[in-house]
Amino acid sequence: ETAKVLPAKVFNARLKPIFVTFNERWDEDGLRENIGHDFNNKNLNSEVFSDLSALERFYNLPDKSITAGTVQFDSYARLSILGSALLYGVTDYFTVGTIVPMVHAQHHVTVGLKKTGNLAWNDGKDLLLNEDDLPIMPIDHDNNPDTPALESFDVEDIQFLLKDGFGYKRTETWSDTGIGDIELLAKFNIFPSFYKLSSWDSSLSVTLRLPTGKPDNPDNLVDFGLGDGQTDLVFGWQNDFLFLSTFVFNASVSYNWQLPDRQVLRIYNDPNIPITDTDAKENVYRDLGDSFSYDFSANYPINDMFSYTVGYAGFAKQRDWIGGHKHLAYEKYTKETAQMGQKAYMGFTYSTVSAYIYLQPLLATLIALLAGKDELNWVKIISALLIFTGVYLAGKKMETKSA
Repeated sequence: ETAKVLPAKVFNARLKPIFVTFNERWDEDGLRENIGHDFNNKNLNSEVFSDLSALERFYNLPDKSITAGTVQFDSYARLSILGSALLYGVTDYFTVGTIVPMVHAQHHVTVGLKKTGNLAWNDGKDLLLNEDDLPIMPIDHDNNPDTPALESFDVEDIQFLLKDGFGYKRTETWSDTGIGDIELLAKFNIFPSFYKLSSWDSSLSVTLRLPTGKPDNPDNLVDFGLGDGQTDLVFGWQNDFLFLSTFVFNASVSYNWQLPDRQVLRIYNDPNIPITDTDAKENVYRDLGDSFSYDFSANYPINDMFSYTVGYAGFAKQRDWIGGHKHLAYEKYTKETAQMGQKAYMGFTYSTVSAYIYLQPLLATLIALLAGKDELNWVKIISALLIFTGVYLAGKKMETKSA
């Protein structure tokens, strides 16, 4: 974000599209892991389905010996964000505005069983365990080789168990579209109040981020929140440094204060096993950790239409705090919520304004021809070539003079 503000009584509207496809994330140790890490290769034993512990005790079986199988879980995610901003210059030094993001999120999921387990539906033929007592049983429940083998759980059985026994929606490809968290911002250029340096521009900003985006659904294992669900106050400081009349270096820092709120969550005991029964769902008191971020970039304009940018950015986020009245494992739930990250980036920027200025005669001619309001002849063709040649020679002359 630059330090520039708008002149007084000037509106500015812009759109910024962002498209991201990813299948990895960072774990608590700063290492890459697949976004389906918590589910892929997961053995669905009593660590995941706690009711299996009672079944193991009933049949006098070792802990974690009954399993519904080992999951094969593959997924990747796509985010498409169209940010629309409307800014207004109240004075030459003070700008206000709003940013409204439209978000489309997709999580493509493929679920299978890498290895079948030894869990089956209770067929009611076990004299020791009535079908009404518990609907599931191990396939070798009577240790009698003459008893016909029960059919072990398949993927659909596990889907039914998650839905009927734990209250989760079906685990399948998910998508949603909606408004993200709307931002209201104000930026003040601090130098005009004191002194102005021609090579240094600096601004302070305050942004109020509202919880307008739909938060994560605790009853869906594969969805993403279109927003965080709580209000933020973001304080920023932006600085632009101009070198050699063209080279711009930007340094920006910000502090994101996440205000306390309440949110309905499922409080799991282990972040790597995010499956709980409905008793662990609670409308908790929540205070997401504040974060500090920085961004340093350098921009060099190649010409009036193209510029080249390189940069380095990073952030550090504090651990979340959660509390409630059910005495659940709140500390364990927030175990992996402290985060740090860095990235280096580069890219080209294309200015449609400059392109339109240069191409305006050509575009006007094409529109007139398509509308049937004009006709093409050699006089117009030669005139267009002379205009573009003049623009090119003028640009070369300016480059030679500046050199």
